[in-house]
Amino acid sequence: MLEKATRGLWQDLVFVHRLQFPLPISYLGYALMGACFAVSAPGQLLSWPVLTVAVANVLLIVGPLAFNVAVDVELDSGHREKGYLAVATRHFGGNGLLILSAAETAAGVVLTGAVSVLLGRPQLAAAALGTVLAHVLYNVEPFHLKRRGLAGAIVFGFGATTGPALVTYLAVAAGVPAPVWLVFAGLGVMAGGRTAWWSLPDRAADLAANQDTPAARYGLRGTSARACLLMGAGLLLLAWGLSWLFGPVWCVAGIAAYAVFLADVLKTGRHPASAKRMLRRAMPVIALGDLFLAVIPLVAG
Repeated sequence: MLEKATRGLWQDLVFVHRLQFPLPISYLGYALMGACFAVSAPGQLLSWPVLTVAVANVLLIVGPLAFNVAVDVELDSGHREKGYLAVATRHFGGNGLLILSAAETAAGVVLTGAVSVLLGRPQLAAAALGTVLAHVLYNVEPFHLKRRGLAGAIVFGFGATTGPALVTYLAVAAGVPAPVWLVFAGLGVMAGGRTAWWSLPDRAADLAANQDTPAARYGLRGTSARACLLMGAGLLLLAWGLSWLFGPVWCVAGIAAYAVFLADVLKTGRHPASAKRMLRRAMPVIALGDLFLAVIPLVAG
């Protein structure tokens, strides 16, 4: 009985933190990517500031994701595909998941703040706070940008990718050069496009709950078109930054997986898809791209 309860708790933790495969691969990539672009040798990734901030970054990624699940519990309870998230949330009791996610996020901020003080680098703490702010704006009234069409998708994309990348970059270097800004901005814009694309299967539930998400505001075709435009713009920014840093060959290698993903969305984006299918068949391509993008500066620089 205890073994079954423990297994159920772990499963709930995986669900509420959105740790289903292949998403953790992307989270790990975002948590370390900034440092990969900043170090002059791979061995520097084992330095105490990088390791400490990488742990903090993981908390700054999964904590807000759990917060989003906790905030959306009533909406998810009426959703055909997301009902399991509401069930998992209620297993924590009352505001249990809200408290857990807030504690995780706060721990990430405290760890980053400590490294920021020890390094004398306030911009590091500012990047962590900016990451948290993006998720607050996305989830919390009176802002609740999730209900504001593409604005919410873009803010969420930057909070989930660009913010964490900046955090670990600043754990190594005091300033961010222009081509690295382009790379990180491209990540955020692409993630914003994917967030809008992820809203497609939620359209019926969002309309019923008066949630002005991209799919509810623009419809399936309109959302697909806008998501593709965002992903295309992000891809161009990423390509610009990579070619500036490493040349055209590594640029092509770095954008290949994202370009394949965009091509597939352009081909099938007019049709509603299930979230389960999107996760299993489409997101492994993005995870591969995220992982490879983190490795490129280590081998090309």
